[in-house]
Amino acid sequence: MEIVIFRHGDSPQIFESKVMNDFERPLSEKGIYEVKKSALNLKKENFSANIIVSSPFKRAVETSMIIKEVLNIKDFLVEDFLKPGSDIEEIIKFIKTQTENIILVGHMPIVGRIAKKFCGGEYFFPCGSYLRIYLKEHNNAYIISQYLP
Repeated sequence: MEIVIFRHGDSPQIFESKVMNDFERPLSEKGIYEVKKSALNLKKENFSANIIVSSPFKRAVETSMIIKEVLNIKDFLVEDFLKPGSDIEEIIKFIKTQTENIILVGHMPIVGRIAKKFCGGEYFFPCGSYLRIYLKEHNNAYIISQYLP
């Protein structure tokens, strides 16, 4: 099974986006461009998935919708366990229930913690980037690719 760990695209600061809180911050034009570029790269890698799982924050949901469209992914879930400050063990437990390729869309430092849990080490996730890993049994994983737009 493959997992793509994706960080949401660039988003303006709260005062710049004229929203009331962090939850509502949308993608910027730069963020939309980054995500499309990354999703097209995944497509070029011939990656396919049946499901994309997103943090409920607006910028993550918007990121997920772009990826969903580019890769023609059928299923889309919004899960609280991908929002900032979540417990990594809940995410790992969810991943272990999956049998098909998935994409997870979240925030730093959560995306970095997921990568570290499976692959060890520290991973840099700028906005709109992803890490594609192959997950073997018993938490044994290796990196297939990393893309930084």
